[in-house]
Amino acid sequence: MTTVGTTIAVANGGSCGLYSEGLVGCTGATGGFGRGGTTYGNTFVTSIPAVELATQDRLRAHGLKHSDQWAMGGPLFALEYLSMESRYPGASNPFEVWAGLGDGGYAP
Repeated sequence: MTTVGTTIAVANGGSCGLYSEGLVGCTGATGGFGRGGTTYGNTFVTSIPAVELATQDRLRAHGLKHSDQWAMGGPLFALEYLSMESRYPGASNPFEVWAGLGDGGYAP
């Protein structure tokens, strides 16, 4: 899924780099993500600039937790996530809770 994420990001004008935690961060994308960003495998796609993502330790930690979810669920994780999102949107989604609501920028 990491390749899928980077392809989506680049197709939407983003550029990708590797961060110290092993997360591939694709920044400056104009689409291909929901809310503040979307994790595909080990790739986090967002519109924020690279210099800003480099300073956002908590946001990267949130993305890494979603990466762990992808690793455990495999390709079916996407369906599991969307199923939960349809019933428990946003901050109510158990996958978002596990990834850390505050780290992901969700309001308390």
